Amino acid sequence: RFIWHTINMEIKTELNGTAIIVVLEGRIIPNDIKSLQMAVGDAIKKMMRSDTTAVIMDLSSLSYINSSGLQFLLSLAKTLFSQHAQFMLCAINDSVREVFEISGFARVIPMHATQADAIATVRK
Repeated sequence: RFIWHTINMEIKTELNGTAIIVVLEGRIIPNDIKSLQMAVGDAIKKMMRSDTTAVIMDLSSLSYINSSGLQFLLSLAKTLFSQHAQFMLCAINDSVREVFEISGFARVIPMHATQADAIATVRK
């Protein structure tokens, strides 16, 4: 389990079977993107093993995301998809979900109501 702090966010990561769970708390703003990239990238590198097949990002405690945050998630999704890993979002609150729907990301990145729902869809 890894925990990182930025000025506006807390990033928690843990391994759950064949999935890496990333929990974002707070707000994603441009000043935090570099820290977010480093924290998530580092956690994925440390936790990725041959039987790890998915990264699940839990956004239940994320209160704000802007275009920089969306770009980060899209880049992460492309990288993981190119490595044949699953990437999905879960537990998104209504205000953040609206940003995903308006931007079209809801059609690109799989989204689940709960973390348990997302874990249930992970390929073994």
